[in-house]
Amino acid sequence: MSLRLSVIIISLSQIALLASSLDIYSDRSFYTYEPKESFIGFNTNLKAKNSEGSLGLIRRNSCKTKSSLCTQYTHLQGLHVRLDRLKKEQNILDTIISQYAPDTNIDAQNTIKTASTIASRMAKIAQESQNLQKEIQNASALFSKHAPSKEPLFYADIPKSKVQLTINRGLYFHSEYLLDMDSSKLQHSLLLSNASGIDIEAEEVRLFAKPAGYISAPTQFYPRKIRIAQAQMKAKRAVRQDMVLMAAAPAPVAENSYHVKKLETRSYHLKNLTLASDAKEKKLPLDSEKLTINTTLTWHPYNSSNVYKTASFTPKQTIESRQWKVRHKGQLIENAPIRKDGTKILLNVAIDYDMETKKETIHEFSQDKSIFSSARVKKEGFRLTLTNRSDKDKKVIITERIPLSTQEEIEVSLEKLDLPYKYDTKTGKLTIIADIKGNTSKKMNVIYTITYPEKMKIYY
Repeated sequence: MSLRLSVIIISLSQIALLASSLDIYSDRSFYTYEPKESFIGFNTNLKAKNSEGSLGLIRRNSCKTKSSLCTQYTHLQGLHVRLDRLKKEQNILDTIISQYAPDTNIDAQNTIKTASTIASRMAKIAQESQNLQKEIQNASALFSKHAPSKEPLFYADIPKSKVQLTINRGLYFHSEYLLDMDSSKLQHSLLLSNASGIDIEAEEVRLFAKPAGYISAPTQFYPRKIRIAQAQMKAKRAVRQDMVLMAAAPAPVAENSYHVKKLETRSYHLKNLTLASDAKEKKLPLDSEKLTINTTLTWHPYNSSNVYKTASFTPKQTIESRQWKVRHKGQLIENAPIRKDGTKILLNVAIDYDMETKKETIHEFSQDKSIFSSARVKKEGFRLTLTNRSDKDKKVIITERIPLSTQEEIEVSLEKLDLPYKYDTKTGKLTIIADIKGNTSKKMNVIYTITYPEKMKIYY
């Protein structure tokens, strides 16, 4: 099977030339083929059309084709028939027992023998019924994984021209990325699965996807904003409204500013695909690339107590999945989340259990700025402790949050640190670089001051 990555634009006239084709999108799929029989498959909400218009579809209670789903369906129907026969036999035996009325000239020996035979058969029926019910339950559950419907679907009349089926459920694909830390290679593969209830045989297959949005992991920095109590916010807004009404001309209202990023559709093209409706994932390797991987130790005290070994690299290909597989020191990690930082990909590959951490809150004071001032000052922060239990020296990049002012009346200042650091006043992001020698601990105090109006209540 040849598989190539491409951006494909195919006109309707080109599609018409293909004997069969399949287009899979995130919400639905389109399967174009020439039917050789009236049987379609086991699907719901299916739409069928050809050059003459929409086609009539019907459901039947039998399926006699060579399809694997038909075989499963016929087997399941047979189990139900066997169970119904046992129930009928049970009802007959119940009727015999209920209508039995012995006379005075009863043959005790024959009566006991008959009763024993009936009881033995009823016990056997009960056991067989229980086994059949379990078998039906398992077969039904398996069938439900392979198809969304248990009723065979047919064309009312066998079409004489190509048909396009609109399939709303059951055909899926997604990208899989395997990052091999040991060889510094990134392998990209496609995983296709068919649980539509329709067996697919297509000469041309086109798969359309969009790049995934990058969120949250490894730890995403978000500002720690200082907010004003709700009642005071309403009062401030009322004052601002009064100021606007009193102005000679209305102040221009700023429009909402939206940052919109268009994600271009990605497409994959492959030929001669046979995809049975068995819900099994078919793996199609795409490409691999050699990466330059940088690893650092990172700690986000506001989010976790763990120190992570974080890999960062810049892949050449467009990334379409947020969940990766990672092979690190011979072990395979499933569903490792990623985060995009500019053009770089960040990925936590392991926890460094040799590093112990501790975060303690510091409250130094909260008082009026001076006798003649209406401002109030809060001085507080936190103490970070890192302990290196290994013999090796280690460097840890610490990311923390300093409260961020959203009001002009509130000022925030950070005291200088003894360690190398970077403080972004626009986001409140504080980055500290800590070098810790083997079998030692390092403590660092992060102190900040918040100055705000005395009558204002704030929280953060």
